Amino acid sequence: MRRRLSHLARSKTARQAAVYFGSSALRAGLGFLLLPILAHLLGPEGFGLWTLYRTLLLFLIPVLGLSLHAALARSFYKLTAEELRRLVHSSLVFLLLSTAVVLALLLPPLRWRGGWFGLPSTWLWLLPAAALFSNVTLINQGLLRQEQRPWSFAALEVTTGVLPFALGLLLIWLGSGWQALAIGTVATALLTAAASLWRFRREGRAAGPLDRPLLRQTLAFSLPLIPHTLGQSMLVLSDRLVLEHYADAATVGVYSVGYTLATALQLISLPFNNAWSPWVYRQLSEDKPAARRRLVRAISSYLAVMAAMGLVWWLAAPLLLEWFFAPAFAQAASVIGWIVLGVVLLATHAVLFPVLIFTGHTRTICLVTLSAVAVNLGGCFLLIPSHGMLGAAWATAASYAVLAIGQLVATWFHSPLPWLSAWRR
Repeated sequence: MRRRLSHLARSKTARQAAVYFGSSALRAGLGFLLLPILAHLLGPEGFGLWTLYRTLLLFLIPVLGLSLHAALARSFYKLTAEELRRLVHSSLVFLLLSTAVVLALLLPPLRWRGGWFGLPSTWLWLLPAAALFSNVTLINQGLLRQEQRPWSFAALEVTTGVLPFALGLLLIWLGSGWQALAIGTVATALLTAAASLWRFRREGRAAGPLDRPLLRQTLAFSLPLIPHTLGQSMLVLSDRLVLEHYADAATVGVYSVGYTLATALQLISLPFNNAWSPWVYRQLSEDKPAARRRLVRAISSYLAVMAAMGLVWWLAAPLLLEWFFAPAFAQAASVIGWIVLGVVLLATHAVLFPVLIFTGHTRTICLVTLSAVAVNLGGCFLLIPSHGMLGAAWATAASYAVLAIGQLVATWFHSPLPWLSAWRR
């Protein structure tokens, strides 16, 4: 066992995972460390408005991107280098056209209402552009992971995680409000997209004819994922938007502090996921019993670690809230335990997701996600009016439970793994 662990620690996969872990931990850790400062500087209402703006952006990114970055990562093992080059260029053109369509659709409601969710239309206009830039960067990051270039991936990830806060804090110091973070986010998305396009152009991936047949083939895979991507966004979006509808931006700000503290557990899960998907694809592409047994052992070990860390964090996070945050955010403690439970359940979904993606069962993925969304929306509208933030947390935890159980059942039927025999010698 010791020899096996030593060999694993020296392997290329372990070295890449260490780089992914370091960059993701730095990105997520910085946001976590700056959370008390931002909450203090902006106050509950300002922090709530920033949360709503960021949530809308997280919703719009998959709407525009249609999971093209996931389809490109999957195609990396199935296409020739020339086909992949044409597909990248065609995907970039498609993203530009989809952004133009979304802007055209947003024009009437924004001119009519002048703003949504307490956010002025002036700032909402920036969202499609920021989503476009973010999707270009996501395509680049997905390819870098499959090409096993962790340091280039890490440079982009750290930039997207650090620079928005650096610019935002500078502008807040100069007298701006929550809009400072919006400016930092859009500016960083533009910078990383420009760097990604420069790389694509240097490698000949940002020029040439539009390959419609190849793009249609890729969209045939990714389009069934549209309900999934929209549903994933709704799982992040709905609790705060419904909470804003029944309460106000300040309540959203308090809830978001508790939510962010609880999801700091993703300092472990997100770096793991960055290294996980390429490794899963390699194991499944071998199509050998030994590779599938390795996969099951890795999944089981990871979920056991996440469950143990979830228990520890459930006890520790409320103490951090009490020590580092103003009394105005004290009520956030009531939601932390439920959101931690949701994060642990979400880890089950995330660790099985690449298995179903590789085998092409996108419709099953959509069914699972839409079931979770139905539970989330129903729970939010039923529970938030009477229980406020706690109702939002209950609805979130319940939806992630549906997501985890659904993914386990789907994997059992469509992509069976040797769950029982994997541990036998």
